[in-house]
Amino acid sequence: MPPSSHKTERPPSNTTRLLELALRPALFLSQNHQPHILCPLSATAAPLYSQTTLSWLTHAAQQQLGLLPSPQQLGRVISALDHQARTSAIIETLHTRTAAIAPKSYQIDLGTLDQRTIQVTGKQWKLSESRTVQFTRPETADELPIPVPCPIPAATCLAKMFDIPEADAHLLSCWLAQALLPDQKPPILIITGEANYEAVTKLRKLVDPVFHEIIELPANQKQLAQQAIENRILAYSTYSDLSPRKAEQLRAVSRAMPARLCQANKKYAPLYTTVHRPVIIAADKPITVSPTQITIRIDKAHQAYAHELLGAILDVVVEIAGQPVEYPEPLIFTVPELPEVQKEPVAEIDTS
Repeated sequence: MPPSSHKTERPPSNTTRLLELALRPALFLSQNHQPHILCPLSATAAPLYSQTTLSWLTHAAQQQLGLLPSPQQLGRVISALDHQARTSAIIETLHTRTAAIAPKSYQIDLGTLDQRTIQVTGKQWKLSESRTVQFTRPETADELPIPVPCPIPAATCLAKMFDIPEADAHLLSCWLAQALLPDQKPPILIITGEANYEAVTKLRKLVDPVFHEIIELPANQKQLAQQAIENRILAYSTYSDLSPRKAEQLRAVSRAMPARLCQANKKYAPLYTTVHRPVIIAADKPITVSPTQITIRIDKAHQAYAHELLGAILDVVVEIAGQPVEYPEPLIFTVPELPEVQKEPVAEIDTS
């Protein structure tokens, strides 16, 4: 019999099947031109090069393709997705935790898998299942408690929670409300007293989307300014009794900072930065970090209902959205231009 004129088509390779699966969600670039994917696990934007993306792709391959991809296959697929995202050049503005969607109107991501948000205006706050902006969640993001209406003001809640005067509690409630909003710049918050570490932990969980251990206070304002630029750390501590492992981590971070600071300073000299993330400092004694700070002493920290407390704080957010609370000017660090390295003169060789 004559040979058939039709060649048998080979089935697609596992890498090709995996790439077809990976191309189903939307791909785009963030405002700083980093590739992201709309992760089906949470319907939020995840960096393409992240554990979240790898976990989703591995899980989807097992469930839908019956395939356990190898690291090499995952690497090739991620590289192809990177090329696709940069080729399409679709730019999306991504938000972490809170987004200003209109004047005096905000959306707050609860961080839950059901994609619910809190809608806040200058008149009210309410839970919603709709989104008008694209959120991203860091891999270590904490969920916010589901807020419920609270019958008492936030300042009263905080006064009972920490046994502090009403005036301090009012300042604290305003600070927490502003820390939830992206266009507010609250001053640095200093918590002193015997319960400072516990208090900072409780407060941070209400406003910070990323879980970070409380780390040692930077040695100087220059390092604090650099960390503010990097938008990484929320809570600091002045304690020195750190474990050897944590101390080594801090040393590694501090060793890397001067190089980045020098590089930024050469590009932007002099370098100005504003603390655009809320900063809490737990101090074992009163300290002065800047002219723009609030210092509150907390010696006791009682158990509180986080759902009601967040609801009370959102009431303050509504007030701020309607008429912003006035604080002093935001803290601005000026990082002086670093002196140039003086080269030693090279001795001339006498050839006579």
